[in-house]
Amino acid sequence: GGRKVLSRAFRDRFVELHFDAIPPRELETILEQRCSLPQSYCKKLVKVMQDLQAHRRSTIVFAGKHGFITLRDLFRWAERYRRASQSTEGFYDWDQHLADDGYMLLAGRVRRPEECQVIRTILEKHLRRKVDPARLFSLGDDTSQVAAGILKQVAMSTPEGFRHIVWTYNMRQLAVLIGQALKFGEAVLLVGETGCGKTTLCQLYSVLCKQQLLGVNCHMHTETADFLGGLRPVRHRSSEEDCQKLFEWVDGPLVQAMKEGAMFLIDEISLADDSVLERLNSVLEPGRSLVLAEKGGGEGNTTEVENVVAKENFRIVATMNPGGDFGKKELSPALRNRFTEIWCPSTYDPTDLVQIIEHNLSDGLQLCNQEDGTSGFGHAMMEFIAWFSEQDFGSRYVVSIRDILSWVSFINRCSATSVTTETLAMETGTSQMLDPSLAYIHGACLVYVDGLGSGSVSVAWDPQLAQRQCVEFLCTQVGQKTGVDVNTDQLFLVEGDGGRKPEIVSTADSFGIQPFTIPKGPIADDRLTGYALHASTTALNAQRVLRALQLPRPVLLEGSPGVGKTSLVSAVAKASGHELVRINLSEQTDVSDLFGADLPVEGGVGGQFAWRDGPLLSALKAGNWVVLDEL
Repeated sequence: GGRKVLSRAFRDRFVELHFDAIPPRELETILEQRCSLPQSYCKKLVKVMQDLQAHRRSTIVFAGKHGFITLRDLFRWAERYRRASQSTEGFYDWDQHLADDGYMLLAGRVRRPEECQVIRTILEKHLRRKVDPARLFSLGDDTSQVAAGILKQVAMSTPEGFRHIVWTYNMRQLAVLIGQALKFGEAVLLVGETGCGKTTLCQLYSVLCKQQLLGVNCHMHTETADFLGGLRPVRHRSSEEDCQKLFEWVDGPLVQAMKEGAMFLIDEISLADDSVLERLNSVLEPGRSLVLAEKGGGEGNTTEVENVVAKENFRIVATMNPGGDFGKKELSPALRNRFTEIWCPSTYDPTDLVQIIEHNLSDGLQLCNQEDGTSGFGHAMMEFIAWFSEQDFGSRYVVSIRDILSWVSFINRCSATSVTTETLAMETGTSQMLDPSLAYIHGACLVYVDGLGSGSVSVAWDPQLAQRQCVEFLCTQVGQKTGVDVNTDQLFLVEGDGGRKPEIVSTADSFGIQPFTIPKGPIADDRLTGYALHASTTALNAQRVLRALQLPRPVLLEGSPGVGKTSLVSAVAKASGHELVRINLSEQTDVSDLFGADLPVEGGVGGQFAWRDGPLLSALKAGNWVVLDEL
């Protein structure tokens, strides 16, 4: 985690002291006096820690005896008891409470079922209470008192804007673990694959707690100033004194969240440099304070450095993907154990995925009749994904909720039903709605088939042949389920389909290649001069782009240099009456090059600055199309 050995010449100037581990008997005394824990419970908690430290976690071998539990975890566990006991009266089974709370705290971070079982066995051995995960994460008559309140809050009164969430077992588990940690004011670290719901649950809890959510998206060049703030040119001068000042301190989002008692989200924390993240250590301690040395000596003539102490309801949450993905790494142990770490498992269970698909489908959509009363889309998607994963070209594919929801959104947006045809046609400018079975095939092509062959790794299979196999499987599948034969040659889905000429549509309100059109933009000159959009391959690529534009998601085009990626987007933008902003990126491109910066005012007085929007920010405000070249 960025640690290095100091030189002998430097260390020689210090008096070195070494701190040994705290003996168990002293730990019991510390727990008793610091956390008001009865002595009998202190002994049980310390024995649990000693037993867990005798085991090693297979997923974090180098953590040694601290793989399952650290001293900070022990104090966190005891502190939860102290705060919970203050609000409870009458008889209560505290042994069961400690066992359940300990399981949630310690097993919430491990990534394998066998590691959960180790923790469960040791807790049951020393606390003499049965730990049942089903009681903790499922709402029923025997739900644990520790989790019942949180489950009722999130599952039974889901706020507006989050009704798309399906409360599967994994989502309920995640909600309970996050809710319990936030309830006691702990810093939370969510670790999980992309698309498993980490950021969504942070947004949900900010709404439930009626708190503002501030955040920073980390990247390789994230600096301390992105969190704490910095000196900025004075933009609004209201008094004589302000006229003399050139720069003023502006609080960063972390400092602002601490002062206002907001929730602070650090997204993709593992992408930031360790030296930047270590600056946050004091905020993650129980005191939750931050010395703003960067700000200098206070206001006026005072020389005191500002010490910011967070408000009581300030909460901090960080998210990251597990190490192994491009640019991703694991955090240093010193930073990591200051967080309550929670592992977010991805949903791979077909039953849960079918439930998610059916929940998010529009009313009235039906692929075929099913015995269980579903629309048939969910089971059909699971069949295709299972087949796709077994092929050579799909063997590396990982099931992502984002991909499945994109497929569902496409079907909702482009399918013709008696309820939605007129509404969708008005919203999207689409002149021709698709039959649900065709929308299913086109959605699969958009999410899975069009991207085959992308990536820098050379493949042993032919991308065009793989695309054709996928389309044939989809058409056969639709034919078996609906009884309607789909002619692949007439669909114009893969290269070499010459059975149907592309039908280009250009009206006063829309432009596209049937069956996909997009609304016209504000620019009147929409003539396609010098671009052969009727050519078979070019028309197919244009139709793929137009199909992708049916969803409100960014589009990534990949291909060899000179095949016409940028020119195709330019032609479609011009034909549809949209202004296109092209931004060429390089290794030296900075965030300020895209979003803007404070620059001196030309012809203004000395030291006068003004904000100037960058090309990306200007395009976002104007609603223009943006091409990020060489991303």
